[in-house]
Amino acid sequence: MKHLKYFENITDPQIGDYVYCEEDKKESDINLKNYIANNIGKIYRHNDMTLQYLIEFDYVPDYIKGRFTKRGGKYLRWLAINNIIEFDSSIKKLKLKIQKNKYNI
Repeated sequence: MKHLKYFENITDPQIGDYVYCEEDKKESDINLKNYIANNIGKIYRHNDMTLQYLIEFDYVPDYIKGRFTKRGGKYLRWLAINNIIEFDSSIKKLKLKIQKNKYNI
């Protein structure tokens, strides 16, 4: 029986989804926190045992590149599921969320 993926009730982020995240509260690097809070990442891989997600970020500034894992020209960072604020298969919705937060709308 065929079904439409649009109507599935997906509660966890999937590989390829775009994510709006925050860095762990224990993290002391304010530059890293600001970068992650103001940019959208894409799920590259996940670990079901630890509920960690490997998030791919684009255009990482030089001063925080050392805090990311570089693999195949991509900058990746492990984040826990509780650090993911919102996720969607469409990047447009998440860009709107960042703009709303930026301008306090």
